[in-house]
Amino acid sequence: MTATTYLTLHELVKKNTHSDDAEAKHLIAVYRHGYPDASNILLYQILASDNWMTANVAMVAQRKAALGKAPAYVYHFEKLTPVRDGLIVCPHTFEIAYVFDNVGIPRVAQYVGTEQSRFALADKMSTAWTTFARTGNPNNPTLPHWPAYSAADRSVMIFNDVCRVEKNPHAAEREAIDKVHKRMGMPT
Repeated sequence: MTATTYLTLHELVKKNTHSDDAEAKHLIAVYRHGYPDASNILLYQILASDNWMTANVAMVAQRKAALGKAPAYVYHFEKLTPVRDGLIVCPHTFEIAYVFDNVGIPRVAQYVGTEQSRFALADKMSTAWTTFARTGNPNNPTLPHWPAYSAADRSVMIFNDVCRVEKNPHAAEREAIDKVHKRMGMPT
């Protein structure tokens, strides 16, 4: 029989970001400030997702916007799943059922839940995606105005039961991850 080893939040952050103790401690402090109610597990999931995905999305959008040929639009999906007592929070690719307006399919309900609000969000998201596919711009009457992404304001559409645009959301966390990427020689 082998013993199960559980890593601490500090150890997980060090491992994920290839950081030393001081940098890991700083990252945890930045993320704890931005997400004061998050459990250690959720805090790590957010930090690891930012390290892997969010920072790269921002970099690509910024570069696309700098080309000046076509606008880039960035979103962040924040609808939490009510299934499993909310323990899986908002998993990667969870928004796909909303984008394709499949939230009413019984098999999909095991992931998105059965709350009536799921239909309104699916309508907003599927309308934004089809409008973007048709016109190159996701703006439509179901959403607040969604500005194109730029390095100056970093506008991001937050998809949730109430959709909103935030300028430079979670800036401190993004900047902390950017420093990690720069230290590692990664593009930012």
